[in-house]
Amino acid sequence: MRIIAILFALAALAARAEGPRNYAIVSLVGDEIVIVAPAMTTGTSLDRSSRSHLKLETQALDKTAVAAAEAALREADAGANATMLLVREPSLYEAQLKALDDGADVTSIVPMLAPTLRSVHATHLVLISKMRRNAAFETERSHVGQGKLEGVGFYIDRATRVDDRDDRTEYVGFLGPYAYFRVSLIDLDGPKLIGQKEIAATQTVKVNSATHPWDELDAAQKVAALQSILRSKIAEAVPQVVKPAR
Repeated sequence: MRIIAILFALAALAARAEGPRNYAIVSLVGDEIVIVAPAMTTGTSLDRSSRSHLKLETQALDKTAVAAAEAALREADAGANATMLLVREPSLYEAQLKALDDGADVTSIVPMLAPTLRSVHATHLVLISKMRRNAAFETERSHVGQGKLEGVGFYIDRATRVDDRDDRTEYVGFLGPYAYFRVSLIDLDGPKLIGQKEIAATQTVKVNSATHPWDELDAAQKVAALQSILRSKIAEAVPQVVKPAR
């Protein structure tokens, strides 16, 4: 009887592994925009960049992120069910940052999402979460950047000389939209991290010599720039972390 029970248990596990996945998709990158401006100092390795945190009243960036993930997911795993979830609990975003500070695995915040995930009968979670890395913006001459970046935001550089590829002129300074995040696939039976892609995406927007870099784009253009980065990079990342059940 014991052998039969074990066989039934193994059969149940196999059925779960081979059956269609029921994905939940959550983004935790769009609660704020971080504006980073490097200090005009040399001879130190300390991060003296100034940071401003602009809290967002809308969920436009998280909506963009989950929609991009859902579209890419259906391409990668046509037989899967997918539910897009929008969360706005400050405690979740705070727990995410604490995990970054502590170097903890992203699965550490899954228990806080458990009631919501159970309500949609999810077996797997596609989680789009913030990542922290060194600033690195590509120019014609080199990669530049001071300090750390995380989540989504803008880097304001008022000193770097940048060559314009189009008109072959040189300008000073740039506005740098960026998105530093992870796309993780988590098996909720555990939970277990079974796939992850880290993205550190940056752009450089040239500035008019008479314009402060922050004023080079208006509010709508700033949001559109961040949305464009999220869409393209999430579309690339999701197929790499999602391996369809067989």
